Amino acid sequence: MSNLKITVLSVVLGLLSSSAIAAPKSDVFYCIGTEPFWSLKVHPKGIKLMMPVDEIETTRYAAAAPSTFHGYVPDFGKIYRTRSATSDATIIIQPDASCSDDMSEESYSHSVIFMDSILGDMHGCCNVAQE
Repeated sequence: MSNLKITVLSVVLGLLSSSAIAAPKSDVFYCIGTEPFWSLKVHPKGIKLMMPVDEIETTRYAAAAPSTFHGYVPDFGKIYRTRSATSDATIIIQPDASCSDDMSEESYSHSVIFMDSILGDMHGCCNVAQE
C-alpha cells in the first residue's frame, strides 16, 4: 500500500474517532415524542415510559445494558432490549444533532425509535442526562 493511501486511511480513521462523534459520558437519556405525547427515561437502573392518556400512565421496563451496532463507529447508536410486565420493547438511540420535537423546535442531541410489542412504534428525540 502506498504512503498516500496509508495517510488518507489514517486521516479517515482519525476523523471517525474524533470528539465530534464521541460517545456520551452518560448512559442516561431523557427522550420525548409527540402524537401521542410521551416521555422516556433510559437509565442503567431501569427504563420508564410516561404517556398522558386521561391521566399520566407510567410503564416501567427492566434495566437493560445497551448493545451497539456491530461493524460501525463506536457511537453509531445504542440498542436496548427490555420488557415490562406486559410487553417487550426495543429502544434505538442514535446521535442526531438535527432532531427536533416539531412543536417547540428545540434541538436535541439524539433521535430515538421506541418499539413496544403492545403500544407500537414511536419516534422522538433525546438528550443525554447530566447525572
